[in-house]
Amino acid sequence: KLLILIQRLHMADEQAVDTINDNDVLSGRGKAVMNYSGNKQFRGFVEEYRSQYLACKTMNEKRTIFRSVVDKVYSLEPAGRFLKMVPSKNNVDDDEETFKWVSIGDDIAIKKASQALREFSKSSFNSDDQLQ
Repeated sequence: KLLILIQRLHMADEQAVDTINDNDVLSGRGKAVMNYSGNKQFRGFVEEYRSQYLACKTMNEKRTIFRSVVDKVYSLEPAGRFLKMVPSKNNVDDDEETFKWVSIGDDIAIKKASQALREFSKSSFNSDDQLQ
């Protein structure tokens, strides 16, 4: 728990990251992001918590589930982070735009987990209905 708390404190909004690791969850669209190892793990965690999420009666119970999914990413070795790509100029005279990875912060990571659980639960529910 202490390690997770320390990880949360270090991942401030928009904090730049030098290199991404296999456990990072990348924000964005497309196959490259969808197929990234950290994103696959994240979807696995969402699936793992699906039944608990569906059993929740209150928003506070749901928030606990969202937090658990995010903490699971933070507790990996090396620690996973929630990142997005933003434009970055190397220097003032450089017209060529480059990109860097930055942390989306804890609050947006929790929103990402909540959205993933809602979407996964809807799509799984619909699939279950069609199978019967």
